[in-house]
Amino acid sequence: MRAAAVAAFAGGLTAATLIVVHVVGSWAGGPTARTGHVAASLRPTARPSRRASTASPSPSAAASAATPHFAVVVAELSPGLRAGMTASGSWRPSCPVALDDLRLLTLSYWGFDGAVHRGHLVVNGAVARQIVSVFRRLFQTHYPIRRMVLVDHFGADEDRVMAADDTCGYNGRWVYGRPGVWSEHAFGKAVDINPLENPYVYSGKVAPETGRRYLDRTLRARGMIEANDAAVRAFASIGWGWGGSWASPDYMHFSASGK
Repeated sequence: MRAAAVAAFAGGLTAATLIVVHVVGSWAGGPTARTGHVAASLRPTARPSRRASTASPSPSAAASAATPHFAVVVAELSPGLRAGMTASGSWRPSCPVALDDLRLLTLSYWGFDGAVHRGHLVVNGAVARQIVSVFRRLFQTHYPIRRMVLVDHFGADEDRVMAADDTCGYNGRWVYGRPGVWSEHAFGKAVDINPLENPYVYSGKVAPETGRRYLDRTLRARGMIEANDAAVRAFASIGWGWGGSWASPDYMHFSASGK
């Protein structure tokens, strides 16, 4: 089942049936465009003269070209991605949100290696624009994120997701450790960032267990979320709460409801 889910999921991301709702920025220096419009850089232009082609770019132009820019695509879920989510169990007919109400975000982020990567996040369409603004702010501050792939890569198993240090959004699951109670992730209105460095503490337990050393919040290790840091401020700007302030802290967790 898991192999089938991953195969279906992979097909979902590459399927040409993805419907682009909005594009901001560019991938690998490509044009900035909005759906239905052709960027000026795509229109035919006159061939430059030999002199122009050999001229050295100005320092400011070279610096601009070398500066990575935040890019994001917001899309409806393709048939392949829907099939993959159903096969993995991240979505079921009993889930509190319909597939039609979810959106796939493909966006750029800074990795722990200092390079720009392309990540994938599924969220509720009602908050997609807000989440884009959050990750744009994080990108601008070079906030480090280890990994951002859909939970379907891990069979929608929360323990595996956390152990992989995967930043994620939607997952049709219960509150961790509370079977029968829908998580805010099941509504597509919660995001977990760097779970390994920002574990969840509950009933004397730690999840993921491999993140126990990060209960010492004085470590200030890469990817750790701190009170009033860039991540907390970015989510606060859209009215979302941080689980790190709870009596039983969930340092990785941000949600629209504050739960």
